[in-house]
Amino acid sequence: MSFASTIVKDLKYLDSHEWVKVEGNSANVGIIDHDQDHLGDVVYVKLLEVGAPVSHGSSFAAVEVLRLLVILILPFQGNWLK
Repeated sequence: MSFASTIVKDLKYLDSHEWVKVEGNSANVGIIDHDQDHLGDVVYVKLLEVGAPVSHGSSFAAVEVLRLLVILILPFQGNWLK
């Protein structure tokens, strides 16, 4: 499967491999399947506290996999809900 075949039309993508799906006044964020497959087993995830203000380009999560820490970047601003 090529990377291009995994693009979902209702998602918006960042160059840093995160995606966002806006639904009304809220949004879901994540990382692309290609990166998930290459990261392997997740050891720990640290997210922002509920209600924390977020801004475009700031980190929203740290994902620890075996011997690697991945920082995820937000593509929007607002408040972290859950």
